[in-house]
Amino acid sequence: MISLKDQPKQFVPESAKNAQWFKENIQYIAEKYNTQQNQLGYRTPQQLDKPVDEMIRMFTYYLGKQENRDYYYVTQDADNCKLPHVWINGQKLTSMVDFMLGSAIKMIENIEPSVRGMSRALISKKNKMYQLAMAKIIFKEVSDLMSEKGVEFTPTGTEQLESKEDLQRWMQYDYREYSEEIAQRLAQDILYRNKFIEKYKQAFLYLLLGGVIGIENYIKKGRQIKEIILPYNLIWDNTVDDDYNSRAQFVGKVDW
Repeated sequence: MISLKDQPKQFVPESAKNAQWFKENIQYIAEKYNTQQNQLGYRTPQQLDKPVDEMIRMFTYYLGKQENRDYYYVTQDADNCKLPHVWINGQKLTSMVDFMLGSAIKMIENIEPSVRGMSRALISKKNKMYQLAMAKIIFKEVSDLMSEKGVEFTPTGTEQLESKEDLQRWMQYDYREYSEEIAQRLAQDILYRNKFIEKYKQAFLYLLLGGVIGIENYIKKGRQIKEIILPYNLIWDNTVDDDYNSRAQFVGKVDW
């Protein structure tokens, strides 16, 4: 077996990426499951609880259960080591987690996807329209005179914008090109099709209890599907202590 600290070389030519190279990488990633680093390196089985043990214990606390620890009191043993507080099943932890979950749901329910095209052609088109609309507002007297003569100048279509602030607000929040409108509807379809309120609620609960959460994205019959992964089924690159996994090189899950 490969040591947990020895990652196979990643910067190798394509010709060197043979079956053995892939096998070693799979072993390296799989061995990251249920491992945790401390300041001196990876924990041994004789040391503190592993991540999965800690996660399961947090889940049992939420359910109002605790294994054989109801009679631990604030005291000292023969070696003058302090023992933990007695734990009383009053469902206070459950109430606190549910309260935090309720606050998160309020934010989740207000999620509204926004889309902005970033292609050069689209940005150029928007800038041109913005400059023409701004010119109409600045030279309002000329525009009104042209309207009286039967010449209409409407760079924003049917929108009647009277001030620079109205134009800027409309461009930022309301105006969309056809491609942006399609992307907006696609984003909304992905959210509602996946019942995002229920799934994000589930994800936030897992995050509170387990400390980590995974959301798997995959395509099924041409549609994007999101599934929430239980914290104790996750494999992630924990080589670097980073809460956001910004330097993680891989992530996966244990599955049948």
